[in-house]
Order: sequence, then C-alpha cells, then structure tokens
Amino acid sequence: DVTASGEAVFRFEHPTQPGQETGGWMTKISEKPDAAGFGRLLEQGDIQTAGPAPPPKVEGAKKFTMSEVTKHNEEEDVWIVVGDRVYDCTEYLELHPGGADSILINAGQDSTEDFQAIHSEKATKMLEKFYIGNLDTSSVEAAKKEEEEDLVDEASGRKIALHPKKKVALKVQEKVKLSHDSFMINFALQSPEHILGLPTGKHVFLSAKIGEETVMRRYTPISSNYDIGCIKFVIKSYPPAPPRF
Repeated sequence: DVTASGEAVFRFEHPTQPGQETGGWMTKISEKPDAAGFGRLLEQGDIQTAGPAPPPKVEGAKKFTMSEVTKHNEEEDVWIVVGDRVYDCTEYLELHPGGADSILINAGQDSTEDFQAIHSEKATKMLEKFYIGNLDTSSVEAAKKEEEEDLVDEASGRKIALHPKKKVALKVQEKVKLSHDSFMINFALQSPEHILGLPTGKHVFLSAKIGEETVMRRYTPISSNYDIGCIKFVIKSYPPAPPRF
C-alpha cells in the first residue's frame, strides 16, 4: 500500500475475520492466489458477492437420519451437518483453503458450531453449493446413544483422552505466568491415568463460549503421551491495543 504522503508500506491482512465478522483477503473475489483454491472454485459457479445463506429448501428436500450421516466419514465420501442441513463436501476437499483435514475432522458429524466459529458469510454462501438435504432432527438423540468404546493406546494400555470426532471437556488445573503476556496452562485429562494420544507436532482445537459466540483456536501442546493425566500449552496473549498506523 501507499500512504497519503507517498510512503510505501506493507500491510498484513488475515484470510478471514473471527465468526461472522466481515473482512479478510479470502472473502474478496479479486487478487486470490491459486493455492487458496479460489481460481478453480469460482469456475464452478458464479459467486460474486457475500451475503447470508439462502432460506432453507423445505419443499421436496430429502431427509437424512444422523445415523446415515455418520456413515459418510471417509476422504472419498464426506458429509457434514451445519444448522440441521446436510452437505456433501467430497468434491470440495482439495479446494478448501484450510486443507482437507479441517473438513475430515468433522466428517459424518454435526459441525455447526465449528463452522460458524471460523467462517465468514461468504463461506456460508459457498457451502450451499454442496447442500443435499435436511437432517431428521428426531434421529439425533438416538445417534448419541450409539456411543463408541474408549480408545486405548496399544503400547501402554492406557485410555486415550482425545477423540478425532468428538469434543472433550477439560478443566484447567494450573496456570503459570511466564512473562507479562505469556502463560503455561495445564488442563487435566478425564482421569489421572489417561494419556493425550496426539502425535508429536500435531495441534488440537480449543473452543469456548465467549458471550454468545463460539470461539475456536488451534494450539500445539508442549506435553506428550509421557505426561500422563494432563495436556499443557504455552500461550501468548494479545490484549487490545490502540491502532499503530
């Protein structure tokens, strides 16, 4: 960019803004890098402006039970549920700016909270291209009762805390101030005998309800499967500050 005085400056812009806030380079039609998938995506349909998702397609819409949806959880066959609407995202995997793993982690699941926490209105509109029907909401409770058995680490025989398809509620058991803006936060796992079950270098999603909005962030823990009964993070905080430019 060039300032009013003619000085050339660099300007950093995030791909999207949190939740349903507007802005970010990913929400603009022009100046898209091909690596983000937008060049090929726009060839599939004419999506010119951002806006709210169209009204639900009620008349003649096919209904799927939650048990049916959960069967479509592989890379070659990916369905998700957002707002009681079912979407087949299989053909979008290679185009997704966040990578295929971000969709596969929710494959066959209700991903309403996760989707709305990190996607813009434009992304919501794009999702409608993959709409295939509505969720039979009366089937949700029955599907919840079909709980899977606890995952167990073959090497140690200990139960694994993380589940690739489900959120796990954890409590903070320790917070250590490392500097004026950095903290070590220690979460207790389901029991003192659980291990995390996360490969080294991989991240986890942390989510919380802030006011009326679900906020999600990715963090890589500093702990491993050798730290039994806990998961630890070092997190740098960024308190609100006045504009620098």
